[in-house]
Amino acid sequence: MMAVLVLTYSMGSIIAEIFAGKFDPLLLSMKTGKWEKLAGKALS
Repeated sequence: MMAVLVLTYSMGSIIAEIFAGKFDPLLLSMKTGKWEKLAGKALS
């Protein structure tokens, strides 16, 4: 359940950043990596 929440939240922030016009692929990949680590911890 927690992992789903984390993924939904990260997707939401990505979409918000795209609409805000400050979409940064490098920052995104760093953020996504961080969220994936958190999700991995939540799942294990």
